[in-house]
Amino acid sequence: MLAWLRQKIRKKIFKFGFPLFGKVKKLELPNVTLVVIDCVNYERAKRAFDHCLFYCNFGDAKLLTHFDSCDASTVKIEQIRSIEAYSKFVLKDLDRYFDTDYVLVAQWDGFIWKHALWDQAFLGYDYIGAPWPVHLTKGEAHREHRVGNGGFSLRSKRLQQFLAKDERIQATDNEDVVICQYQRPYLEQCGFRFAPVELAARFSCEGELQDAFGHHGHQGFNMPLRPLWLKIYNFLYHRDF
Repeated sequence: MLAWLRQKIRKKIFKFGFPLFGKVKKLELPNVTLVVIDCVNYERAKRAFDHCLFYCNFGDAKLLTHFDSCDASTVKIEQIRSIEAYSKFVLKDLDRYFDTDYVLVAQWDGFIWKHALWDQAFLGYDYIGAPWPVHLTKGEAHREHRVGNGGFSLRSKRLQQFLAKDERIQATDNEDVVICQYQRPYLEQCGFRFAPVELAARFSCEGELQDAFGHHGHQGFNMPLRPLWLKIYNFLYHRDF
């Protein structure tokens, strides 16, 4: 009964996209740039983008899109028309859009869930994302390569620079699969570190909501606040309207 009640409360909090009780103290992440890349639905992406900004002060924050916008945080790029093009952009171009030590990649359905669960240990790795279930890994050779999903992921600047320059790294599959499964042994040989599954599970969850800093792909209560409500809660919690 208690577990059921906790899950109901958890879903209710997530549905409304803001904490029901207590004061929100923004997390300070000066060495991290928030990046959302979206050429499908700008408003949907902007809601997730602003939702992350509600909880954190980043060193920088950019929404990359081909849509026109007067918002100062929106950066115009050429239209990305496919998943393949998105993967190529993340692998070969993302490094040019941030100058901080790390980039937090978020999406319309992947954003901050419980900001209080941030752990500085997340910054001890070049890549961290929600662990994949074993059955979703690409064959027996990658059973141990479960970290992780790129839809809400933290990556180092040096990793993204390396990916952009190394001709061995190509968008032959989804960019997170290329990095974390096909090319992980090579990248580890080059000195890059991937977070262990246990830590990655505290960083982000995939699908069903768990206790984690962020999430990706949850079905049902997976939309952040609409702009008007976000303004209202910014005023209530941050005195910023």
